[in-house]
Amino acid sequence: ILKWNIYSPNVNLPNLFGEAKPNRGATHQLPPFEYPELARLELKYIAGVHIYNPILDLPSLRQSILHVVENGLDWSTKTCLVTMVCAIGAITGRYDDRAQSTPETLSSLSSSLDNATGGRESEVELAMRYWNVAAKRLGYAIGQDDLEAVQCLCLAG
Repeated sequence: ILKWNIYSPNVNLPNLFGEAKPNRGATHQLPPFEYPELARLELKYIAGVHIYNPILDLPSLRQSILHVVENGLDWSTKTCLVTMVCAIGAITGRYDDRAQSTPETLSSLSSSLDNATGGRESEVELAMRYWNVAAKRLGYAIGQDDLEAVQCLCLAG
């Protein structure tokens, strides 16, 4: 999945999941879990990944996002799936001309939201923050036999 051409060309893939030696100066802050940010990253995921690899049920994903927004983080596969989608959505880059087959609404929404981080941090750093939350829940997902667990593991690669 990480070799797909949808990801930003400036993403250094070998460093995406961390370094051999942890950076002691790095902060481990939680990523934002406000609805506008999760919806923005969901749209990037849909426009960049889902249209080519539709393994998620979008109404169920939206319900999972609302659940996380309303109830906060827990140790469920639902939280794992939402944070995995956000991590992937954050590092999904813009499409070139080959993506013109996407629906106009998703394409225009995604392109208008691509640079909405407002200078806070790069999308790669944001992806890492969501990945850190998701990775802590992958161990739980391995032991589950439900659809969300399988989706989490598929998105994790």
